Amino acid sequence: MDEKLRADIEEIVKSIFANREESDQRAALEQTLEKSAKVIEDLTDELAAVKEELATSKETASRANEDLVSKLAASEDSIEKKDIEITALTEKFTASESKIEELTKEKAELASQLENIKLDQLVASRMAELVEMKIARKDQDVQSSKVRAMSDEEFEAYKAELVDVRNSIMAELETTTEDGSGSVAPAAIDKEKAAAAALNVEASKKTVASDYAALGVALAELIKEKSKS
Repeated sequence: MDEKLRADIEEIVKSIFANREESDQRAALEQTLEKSAKVIEDLTDELAAVKEELATSKETASRANEDLVSKLAASEDSIEKKDIEITALTEKFTASESKIEELTKEKAELASQLENIKLDQLVASRMAELVEMKIARKDQDVQSSKVRAMSDEEFEAYKAELVDVRNSIMAELETTTEDGSGSVAPAAIDKEKAAAAALNVEASKKTVASDYAALGVALAELIKEKSKS
């Protein structure tokens, strides 16, 4: 083989190998481009999915926001209605309190009136008893005020005291209306009136039956002296 042919063959072989490398490179490049295209396609699909999901999320958030706004408006409306109800109930409660206070005051006044009526009846009954027993004073208004403030025990003691006084005065008058010979003195003495007069003498709260008895004796002595003149 001559040198020229050898050189031509080598050139052809080099060309063949060069073409093969270029082909391999092209194939590799195409494969890389295909992979890149696949990656780009996958990324594009993923991005589209993300965009769709984002749009769905935005729509969901928008609906949730609308629901919240609606619920907030409903809550505000409900709160306003409750405020109106509370105001009405408060006014009603205040009116009820005023009515209760008014009724309580009226009840207290009626109870006081009833107590006074019962007390008036008691005083009337006590004074009637004193009159019947002939131990009522001439100034019955004063005596009524006095017995009005007494308890039942105090009234019984007061009544017994007046009875003792009256009996003491009557007994003393019986002895002083007779002269030394036992005959009745010229001046007639109404012992009932004299006893009543003695009972009309004002006495302090500390006065006891013995004091009234002494008063009866003194009155009888006075009547006796006057009957002698």
